[in-house]
Amino acid sequence: MKQYAIITDDNLAKIYKKELSELYPNSFLCVVRAGEKSKSLKTIEKLTSMLSKKNFSKSDTLVAFGGGVIGDITGLLASLYMRGVTFINIPTTLLAMCDASIGGKNGVDTEDGKNILGTIYQPHAVIIQPKYLKSLPLKEIKNGMAEAIKMAIIKDKKMFNFIEQNREKILKKEILTLKKIITRCGEIKSEIVENDEKDTGSRHILNYGHTIGHAIERASNYTIEHGKAVALGIGYENQIALNKKTIQKSEVDRIQKIFNDFALTEKVKKVSMKKLHAGILHDKKRKNDTIHLYLPTSIGSAQAYDISLKDIQTVLV
Repeated sequence: MKQYAIITDDNLAKIYKKELSELYPNSFLCVVRAGEKSKSLKTIEKLTSMLSKKNFSKSDTLVAFGGGVIGDITGLLASLYMRGVTFINIPTTLLAMCDASIGGKNGVDTEDGKNILGTIYQPHAVIIQPKYLKSLPLKEIKNGMAEAIKMAIIKDKKMFNFIEQNREKILKKEILTLKKIITRCGEIKSEIVENDEKDTGSRHILNYGHTIGHAIERASNYTIEHGKAVALGIGYENQIALNKKTIQKSEVDRIQKIFNDFALTEKVKKVSMKKLHAGILHDKKRKNDTIHLYLPTSIGSAQAYDISLKDIQTVLV
């Protein structure tokens, strides 16, 4: 009989204990510790051992039930276990629903950086249930909005306007409002991924804010949430855009305001500049002394530029 291995974290295992037991027939639970530190090869090895003990086979299915960390772990494990098994992604955070669960990217962190080891391996299905957002702390709604705002900046001015006009409904977790945002983000990301599934060119637009954002995460030892790190990264990358005169200051000010409105630019504890620069050097898009960045030209559009490491370091003061 087909087995389903449901991978989740210890927080969700407590909250959704009954629901998880009824999610799929002939299923068993694999629980990891919540948080970014679980994104490691050690976790992959631990999960592999759990599957082996259950005689998990090529015809069985993995199920990711959680946020971006769980999706990353499960996707990578699915791509590696017996050279590839089916997996289903059920995101439970706004960030994962808007971004991380779509596109097939997965990975784990190493001492050298975020998502240094990973594959691109598509899920059999992504099942999005906005009802799971009701149990999220408000800070996680804000965290997820960073990726939604990013999508709007690079591709959809109308969605940017919608987010500006519906801030209160979003923060109150008004489901219809959140569904509109999640749906539009899924449409945007799916279209981008379909044109460049293997992330060799145009898909790099989705990394807007992430080159510096990932370095901030790493330099803080992952104490700064992904969404806030991306918002801070966007702020720095927008400064590069201003220096390069690719965008008007009025547009940058408007972007900054929307992040302020969602409390995504609050001061964070100081991070080591040495670690921050080291993180940027390990960016996957770096070629010699330049990094391929997409910078905004206006709200709703962005273009690719080769930016020197010197120009990036100039804004990191």
